[in-house]
Amino acid sequence: MIAVVTKKKMAILVILILIFVGSLHLYFWSETSLYFGQSQVKPIKIYWKVNPFTYRVNENIYLGMYTEPTYSISNLTLIIDNVVNSSIIEFQIECENFSRDNIDFFDHYDNTIVGNFSRVKEYEKSNPPDILLTSDLITNGKLFSWIQVWNNMISLNELRVSCKPFLKQVAFNTWEGEYLFDKSGNTVGEDNITFAIADVQKLSFEVMVPSNYKIQNPEDKNLSEISGGFLVNASITPQETFHLVITDLNQERTRIILTAFSYLGFASFVSSLIFEYFIRRK
Repeated sequence: MIAVVTKKKMAILVILILIFVGSLHLYFWSETSLYFGQSQVKPIKIYWKVNPFTYRVNENIYLGMYTEPTYSISNLTLIIDNVVNSSIIEFQIECENFSRDNIDFFDHYDNTIVGNFSRVKEYEKSNPPDILLTSDLITNGKLFSWIQVWNNMISLNELRVSCKPFLKQVAFNTWEGEYLFDKSGNTVGEDNITFAIADVQKLSFEVMVPSNYKIQNPEDKNLSEISGGFLVNASITPQETFHLVITDLNQERTRIILTAFSYLGFASFVSSLIFEYFIRRK
């Protein structure tokens, strides 16, 4: 009876060890580990405010219409300096045919120009936002902005907001992200304002990758060395995606060693079971 209990305990122990070693193998080796999941394509949409009005066809028929801005956005740039953690992401906008309507958010002192942010806040408080940007990357999923402020001068046309990690960890030492420049759809209503898909020609990315990471898909990207790493530049047009995969070189040695251990551990346990089987037959 004691021998039977011992064999059962040994069998359970062997099974648990095999499960542990197998799990260890998946954790450190699999490129799409079950522990981390896979990254998903995240759409980025840019809208601008439209002015709705009612068009009278005759005495009984009225049609709802809206007018779009006459300016267009030639380029929207996302600047990311932290790809694996939550961070502040900077947005820059370039507009064509844009009139600033003589709005001056700056104080002039001799040869010095200083931004008057109190004046900016007053303008934002009294005017509805002109731009709506939606993306899962943004902490609350959407971002409102005022084009008069955003595209005024260099010191004001950079918008910084809190965002989620730009890349998702998909394996022990691998991070991945893919963003779609989405221009599908028509109009949406947000905060009692009607927005329509904006006329944006290009979406650009400037991503800072630390030196201890390696880019696995450098194609279609411009790479330049900077202090502490290198800068990844890429631009996409509507319905194209920006895809980035990086691996942590500092963790690569750990992954290789523990992967080898998992292989050897698995092989040794299987070999021991086979050896024990033949010993018993003798």
